[in-house]
Amino acid sequence: MNQDNKNLLEQMSKKLSLVLQKNFRNAFMSVFIMMIIESIGSAFFLAPMMYFSVTEKMTALTTGISYVLLVAGIICWFLLQAGVFVLFLRMVRGEYVSIGFLFYGFRKFRQFIGSAVFFTGLAVIVTVLIRLAIHFTKDTEYNILAFLDRHFGEINSILVIALVLILLVVIISIRFLFLFFVRYDNAQSGTISSAGGAAKLIRKKIFLLIRFVLKASARHLVLASFYFAAATYFGLMTENTIQSIANFLFGFLYLLNLYKALVMAYFATAAFYDETV
Repeated sequence: MNQDNKNLLEQMSKKLSLVLQKNFRNAFMSVFIMMIIESIGSAFFLAPMMYFSVTEKMTALTTGISYVLLVAGIICWFLLQAGVFVLFLRMVRGEYVSIGFLFYGFRKFRQFIGSAVFFTGLAVIVTVLIRLAIHFTKDTEYNILAFLDRHFGEINSILVIALVLILLVVIISIRFLFLFFVRYDNAQSGTISSAGGAAKLIRKKIFLLIRFVLKASARHLVLASFYFAAATYFGLMTENTIQSIANFLFGFLYLLNLYKALVMAYFATAAFYDETV
């Protein structure tokens, strides 16, 4: 790492430390509320698809309705993320924030809907490509689904596909990570020009950003991993009250540190953008 990058990381770390002293508690509560909203929203948008699937009423019409609601849910999720990004950026800049900024993407719908659709489009493209890969290998010796079912089981193979989907979307989307920040700072710019500006800002700095985010959240990620392992261990041994309590306690500590790591990642991303813009 060259000296300029070292100085930049040191400067951002100092700034992040000061921001955390003032805002960590409010940021944690904001992320907690965000997760609750996302859980409720996911249940709402996925309920029709699950109902039609369980009751075996998946016709062309119900399938279409299910996918329209799914896409609408993803767009709403990204609009909520726009509000979260704005909230953390304002915290980093020392500006006024309230819990209402979580819904900034909805309040400024016309400003952020293009960005939400842009990210949703990337997710849809990856999903379609995975579906095509599964479809065209179905009756060949390279049958992807059969391979996953054989090695992971029918249920776990679905989880593996979902994880691969998420990973690919993250890899493709990371170059546009600053898009919501750019749209907030340049409300008059179009979505495509803002996406280009976001990609330009992060170009040649992706690995530096990843390093800074991991450095900021590393402690909580390590603790979350430890508590998850402990919760899993006691979860397989719930034979008495003490083991059940231990399973609950470690599960709670796992979620707590996972939320803290997420808060640190949001802060680090906002601080990085604010220093490099």
